Amino acid sequence: MFLTDFSVHAASVPVPDSLTSGEVQLDDHDHVVFASSMALVEQNEPKSQTLTDKQALFARLSNANFTAVNMPNSRWVYYSDHHNYFNNYKWGHSNYFNSVVRHSATAWVGNDHEKVVKDANYWAFAVAKGHGTFKAFYNNLPY
Repeated sequence: MFLTDFSVHAASVPVPDSLTSGEVQLDDHDHVVFASSMALVEQNEPKSQTLTDKQALFARLSNANFTAVNMPNSRWVYYSDHHNYFNNYKWGHSNYFNSVVRHSATAWVGNDHEKVVKDANYWAFAVAKGHGTFKAFYNNLPY
């Protein structure tokens, strides 16, 4: 089917154990304008990743551009969607999973923000809606 050729940005990066938190800021065109560590930003050309028909359809309809960062024992996925390019309104998503420690994901767009805390082996899904720069955060938390 024609929808399965949709590409996703996926970065598998060597992240030191000391990098227990991170932040990325995306401008109105989903370009990275700030990163707390360059290890969280893909340095090379994005690689295509095969999606299911349902995932590809969602990505096309929502105008979303996903970035996934794979780290030891964890995965962080951040993206923005529901773009209104006339007034810069968008939704920002920060989703973080860690199989070892308690953790959080935070999304911030304009004045709206959400922080979600989860125990190990559960996804933390945070969504913010608003105008302006999208900021995504993840954090490993002590018990």
